[in-house]
Amino acid sequence: MSGIRELPIDKISNSLSRMGMRINNINEKSIDVVVPITRPDVLHPCDIAEDLAISYGYELLNRRLPPNTTSGKQLTLNF
Repeated sequence: MSGIRELPIDKISNSLSRMGMRINNINEKSIDVVVPITRPDVLHPCDIAEDLAISYGYELLNRRLPPNTTSGKQLTLNF
């Protein structure tokens, strides 16, 4: 099992191609993905990461807690 950051580039490429996307350019910190015009639902990089997770399989990814814990409270403006 692995996280998305640890996936080999061939698995990323295969998974994204199944979702109708292709990889245009790769460097050590980023991957340039070409999204077809037929995918108007892809607006942000998180949409590409979600498609990658769906195609690769959520069940194959490690679950882990976020490194920071936070607690919310109501803004005084809303009282």
